[in-house]
Amino acid sequence: GHLLIVDTRPKINAMANRAGGKGYESEAFYPNTKFVFKGIENIHVMRDSLAKLIETCELKTDTMELFLQGIEQSKWLTHLRSVLEASVYMAEALVLGTSVVVHCSDGWDRTSQTCAVAQLLLDPFYRTIQGYQALIEKDWLVFGHKFTDRCGFLAGDSREISPIFTQFIDTTWQLLQQFPQAFQFNHKYLLAIHDHVYSCQYGTFVGNCQRERQQLKLHSRTHSLWGYLTNAADEFANPLYDHSGGLQ
Repeated sequence: GHLLIVDTRPKINAMANRAGGKGYESEAFYPNTKFVFKGIENIHVMRDSLAKLIETCELKTDTMELFLQGIEQSKWLTHLRSVLEASVYMAEALVLGTSVVVHCSDGWDRTSQTCAVAQLLLDPFYRTIQGYQALIEKDWLVFGHKFTDRCGFLAGDSREISPIFTQFIDTTWQLLQQFPQAFQFNHKYLLAIHDHVYSCQYGTFVGNCQRERQQLKLHSRTHSLWGYLTNAADEFANPLYDHSGGLQ
């Protein structure tokens, strides 16, 4: 069988990166591969999109039409669809027995999003309360999504801030709406995780990578969010959950 290489970037971005000395794979150099672009926009586009979404939600619009127009112009749902479409494409390839290599510009933003959502689609374990934590721990924390930079915890470069993890939480919510029986947790669980990413009450999401967390000795100096969520699990249980776990 062939290997599928998924570049999650828009092709024009990848070509611009190549002009700057970076690049992307060519099928000519890799036998038995199929190469596709998936067109998910970069961190700057996502940041602007969220700003427009928030602006729309905070405006006292007179009509529903104006509100929906603002939502549409923010393109937030369009971006979520791009993430979901890429993830579904990858999940379907894996079901058919094709191996998939995924990357973006650096491998810690769009890659984390799409790989995590693909696993949510494929494996019912990740749709449980414990499993969702394991997925975040693995594909976001251990694989190096830059939480400190993307969430703007410290006074750093504001151009590094972007709602990449927020989009992952939102795509999960979209799936939860479509397949309410497939998830052990409810929307309160997603809100609790998202709130505490930004509250910095727990050390779980502090730092840009595992090395930073070890250097900061977060394990001994802070509490883990996962312990709190496990203790409050009753609050997060979805009464519609079907233990057979399939996406129906």
